[in-house]
Amino acid sequence: MGVLFQFQPINKQATAANVRQFFKRDVEKLEQLAGSSLSDIYHSPSFDGVASHTNYLNNTETQVLKAIDARKELCLIVQAITACTETSRTILISKYINHLPMFRIEQLIGYGSSQTKVKQRTALFEFADHYATYGRDLRVKA
Repeated sequence: MGVLFQFQPINKQATAANVRQFFKRDVEKLEQLAGSSLSDIYHSPSFDGVASHTNYLNNTETQVLKAIDARKELCLIVQAITACTETSRTILISKYINHLPMFRIEQLIGYGSSQTKVKQRTALFEFADHYATYGRDLRVKA
């Protein structure tokens, strides 16, 4: 707990597991809705298109708006990843955007298997902190 602010302690292991599940399930669903992958978003220019919302939407308009919202969420995920420190960013991009196996990630960051697992947990926790700044809190309170 801080002196000026009452910060609740965060369970880092549970948060890392929560972020892993987020990338497995939620990001996959967002990619399906957006019709784009996280990799497409990461490697493309930023998307600033904004659709107007009205009370009288037909089914097609609703689907288009869902796709736009999903794409914007994928953009926020990429922004949260790129805000991480260099090692964490390398791990997250390699694992969740480029879909590299862990042995390749170990080679990229120059650590062995056990140290890479520690670094990966740190990266997942760091992502959760950055993603929380967009109002999407994946952190698990201790």
